[in-house]
Amino acid sequence: MVEVANRENIEITKAGPLNEGRKIFLQMRLPDAKVGNDTLSRYITGLNSHDKSTGLSVGVGNTVASCTNKFYQFNKKNQIRMRHTASLEENLQHLPQLIKTVMKSELELIETFKRLADTRVSMNFVNDVMVKFTGVDTSLSPTQAEKKYSTKKLNIAQNLAESINEEMKGKGQTLWGLWNGITHYTNHKKSVPRRHNARIEALMCGTHNDMNNQALAMCVKKIPAKTVHSFTFN
Repeated sequence: MVEVANRENIEITKAGPLNEGRKIFLQMRLPDAKVGNDTLSRYITGLNSHDKSTGLSVGVGNTVASCTNKFYQFNKKNQIRMRHTASLEENLQHLPQLIKTVMKSELELIETFKRLADTRVSMNFVNDVMVKFTGVDTSLSPTQAEKKYSTKKLNIAQNLAESINEEMKGKGQTLWGLWNGITHYTNHKKSVPRRHNARIEALMCGTHNDMNNQALAMCVKKIPAKTVHSFTFN
């Protein structure tokens, strides 16, 4: 990936271990993009493993400057299974084209984000998202909710609701604001193991990544059909 980055004149900005070295990641910086009033730092991200849990995966990554929310997306199609065999060198020959394919997908994702920012969202859908990820129906009164749900569930729902409210307050009552509320929660509030780079690990390849991508898929389905951009989700 370093060779490809040098050849394509792309800056490598960060690399490191995940889960005590079981996985490693590397990021290449792309030019910033604007979505609504937000500036996005854009990256091509490589993820590989020493524990055989994944092949070399190349995906997208970005950070929303206003809230430092990070988001990563890897597609199984953009993966090379790395094995110590004669085919290794042959597989690596496909890496430059794979990175170019991911760069194209990343541009499509930015266009999808812009459509999210242009689409108003109903509070009924916000409640649907809350139910999906917390199991708590926020349309209930506080008294009804306390009778129906555990304190742990209510605390999780409150944390997520606060993140959504905060992001929608700054980004508007839009699908973009709602989705950023989800990523704010996974980036800043959802628990992670106590180890080095645990937050990045969870956001790249853990339950936090699953939650972000599921929420994005839900939001994309709410974009008016004529403006939905073709994009493949995990």
